Amino acid sequence: MDALTLNSKSTKSGRDKPKLYIHAEEIRDGKGLKACVFCDKTNHEIANCKQFKALDIDDRWKTVKQKQLCRSCLVPHRKWPCRTKTEYGVNGCRIHHHKLLHSENFSSNGFCLSWTGNITREEKESQRISVVIHGNGKKFKLHNVRTVQNLHLPAQTLDYEELSYTFPHLKGLPIQSYTNAVPGVIIGIEHIRLLTALRTREGNNNEPVATKTRLGWCIFGKSSQNSNVMEQLNVHIDDGMSNRDLHQWIKQFFAVEESSVTVKPEADEDKRARQIMETTTQRVNGAFETGLLWKYDHICFPDSYPMTLRRMKALERRLSKEPALASRVMEQISEYEMKGYAYRFTPEELQSTQASRVCYLPLGLVQSPKKPDKLRLIWDAKARVGGVSLNDMLLKGPDLLVELISVLLRFRQGDIAVVGDIKEMFHQISVRNEDKQSQRFVFRMQPELEPQIFVMDVCTFGATCSPSLAQFVKNKNAMEFAEIFPRAARAIRHNHYVDDFLDSIDTVEEAIRLVKEVKYIHGQAGFEIRNFSSNSDEVLTGIGETVERQQVSMNLDKLYTERVLGLIWIPKEDVFTFDLSNMKEEIKALVESETNMEKWNGLG
Repeated sequence: MDALTLNSKSTKSGRDKPKLYIHAEEIRDGKGLKACVFCDKTNHEIANCKQFKALDIDDRWKTVKQKQLCRSCLVPHRKWPCRTKTEYGVNGCRIHHHKLLHSENFSSNGFCLSWTGNITREEKESQRISVVIHGNGKKFKLHNVRTVQNLHLPAQTLDYEELSYTFPHLKGLPIQSYTNAVPGVIIGIEHIRLLTALRTREGNNNEPVATKTRLGWCIFGKSSQNSNVMEQLNVHIDDGMSNRDLHQWIKQFFAVEESSVTVKPEADEDKRARQIMETTTQRVNGAFETGLLWKYDHICFPDSYPMTLRRMKALERRLSKEPALASRVMEQISEYEMKGYAYRFTPEELQSTQASRVCYLPLGLVQSPKKPDKLRLIWDAKARVGGVSLNDMLLKGPDLLVELISVLLRFRQGDIAVVGDIKEMFHQISVRNEDKQSQRFVFRMQPELEPQIFVMDVCTFGATCSPSLAQFVKNKNAMEFAEIFPRAARAIRHNHYVDDFLDSIDTVEEAIRLVKEVKYIHGQAGFEIRNFSSNSDEVLTGIGETVERQQVSMNLDKLYTERVLGLIWIPKEDVFTFDLSNMKEEIKALVESETNMEKWNGLG
């Protein structure tokens, strides 16, 4: 029963201060023993309870947790740490738990993890090992390290470029950015020398602090006023290649020659992505419209406009040094507006746009050294603000690509080979209105003008779901014409790799008919397939392509060549070859030699 006691004592000053004592009177039997919290009998405590002792170790632990008992004294007190002085260790165990909770079958190699909140975890398979840690160009060997099944620590992300821009005192540090890196080791206090601060860089109050240790630089603090506490040590474990990794590498190597198709169960994320594609994809004005593949039903982006504005100014500084490149970029932006790929944001849209779904993407440029005249605009969907990027919120989508080796093998079957590619494939697919505002970018034609907000109306280069969406739309369109043009529909579905089309046919007439049907089907989805090449001049003439570019000397160095999926194809001879000009010398010597290649050569 509850009891209240009011007590009044005199102090030295002569003033009386009443004190109120509140306690709970515990149920005891006539002998003064506490009632057992397990069986409710009053002639013993739980430590002497036969029913409790009859339980196995796991059930005893469950009972302690359910009854909220102290694991050291088995009493339901709320004080921590427990003040009991009794040593409950068994066989030298130094973990503070009652002897009835100690596992007799516990391996001598195992140990028990304990931390705040009276939480413990046994690691029965733990081993004592030595590891080598690499840091700051040096190696450090750590002895008596314990292994665990999993640390269960949250993934960490560090955008050093963004961080150093926001906090200038962090600039110039040899720190690399990383994304979703999961900590694999915790360095204990016995190795604290590795973590001793040798140098420190500090900013203002509430700004991150950089510390140089023997393992390298690390950053502590917050990346912004609204972000959570972050960072961790830049540590690498030298664990070599495991047998499992080696097996996986060899499996991938031999899988190329097997060219077999393995059907795997569809993952839950792919099921969600497929459902989104099937429910949002529809024909609109002679083309297709679809939705972005969101991971979640409710999306909330932080304000990414300031970051995108800084990236735009960095691009402007680069373009100011290359006027010719700047002119090409502005021409391409204008061309995007003219084609309907992008449009300028209007004030009216501000009223109808959900702010939480607005995402700004930094504009970037890509130029291939093999195609210096070709400039591609990309949108950096990996750019993070507050640890969140557009790609973090998107599903990649199911892998709808046909096996590359299968495409190449079918390309070599018939006598007549044809090759073509779809022009600007991603940009022919429109994005539905509710998803467009997540594809904004900022640009201006002149540095003195105000930045203009643009919205991408189509799938972009950079969004992780664009390849899967493009393949889905291509295949869906082909299936709608499967009854009318079965051979062409099958070729579109099985002889395409991304935007490249490769097929082989037995006769010239069949090849011409196939190409015309493929062009027609693609046209119904807004796709333009062009740049056809063939080993037959009759086929090129029949489909309206010029053959003059192939009428050249038969000298290998001067032959017209076509790059097909990274290889070089000589249409006139219908053979594949390689470009050795940029190949490493040791590989080049091996390729040019008469040595018969074996599989073990590739494994080194």
